[in-house]
Amino acid sequence: MGRRGDIVRSYMSAYGGGDHAGVAALLAEEVSWVVYGHTTFTGREAYLAEMRRAEEGGLPTVIADRYLEEGDAVFASGRVRAPLPGGGEVDLVFADVFTFEGDLIVRVESYLVPAG
Repeated sequence: MGRRGDIVRSYMSAYGGGDHAGVAALLAEEVSWVVYGHTTFTGREAYLAEMRRAEEGGLPTVIADRYLEEGDAVFASGRVRAPLPGGGEVDLVFADVFTFEGDLIVRVESYLVPAG
């Protein structure tokens, strides 16, 4: 895995640990996060606001088990379990494509479906 793959691994660790500053340091100011079938968040502050909203029930458990790096993109897939604010949890599988400019993430495309 190259340098950008290592950055995505750091991102996954920071995201799962609720480390907003760690995630922010990896994102370009004008980052876009496309969650297919749901919505798009534009800008670092909107990205972090969505992280905070998703953590209202508690921190997620993120298990990324596959990474592929090519050119300016890194693919990561795995599973995420997140507690819900009203109780229970959501269990999803994900595939994310991270696009870079230099060492900063400028776009994240997320595909999320229920595990099972």
